[in-house]
Amino acid sequence: RARLEASLLDVLAARAEVEWVEPFRQPELHNNVAVGAALMNVQQVWTNHGLTGAGQIVAVGDSGLDTGNPDTIHPDFSNRIHAAIGLVSSNDWSDHNGHGTHTSGSVLGSGAAYSNGLFRGAAWEAELVIQAIGATNGGSSVYPPSPLTFLFEQAYSNDARIHSDSWGSSV
Repeated sequence: RARLEASLLDVLAARAEVEWVEPFRQPELHNNVAVGAALMNVQQVWTNHGLTGAGQIVAVGDSGLDTGNPDTIHPDFSNRIHAAIGLVSSNDWSDHNGHGTHTSGSVLGSGAAYSNGLFRGAAWEAELVIQAIGATNGGSSVYPPSPLTFLFEQAYSNDARIHSDSWGSSV
């Protein structure tokens, strides 16, 4: 990623080590729809194949998770936080927006809080590595590290082999 005068764009693009040039768009949060038959259709996977996420560790890079405190965390995530990392504000992994809690719930919420397991995430028995990259002012921007390999290597070093991200740009 680089900031430069428009007049220098052709010079940069002509360099052999540059593979492509495109304008940077600040990523924003996506996926505001929970797990559902019409979208993810995971009921068949649970029933026919017994795949519930048990034994798996999933990383989610998003706005954070609930209170950011294991002692007061939402019951759908209780005792399943494998690692929690705040990447934007001095290891604060609380959710200032609500999106990260929502998407983490879609991935692996147990449904323990309000539905007695009826409404749960796709991998509802998995553990979570949460990587908080959201704005601390409650805004909808996220600030993934550059290069993104840092995000994925950090999750991998915390035993996650699956990474879920629900953000991007509409362009």
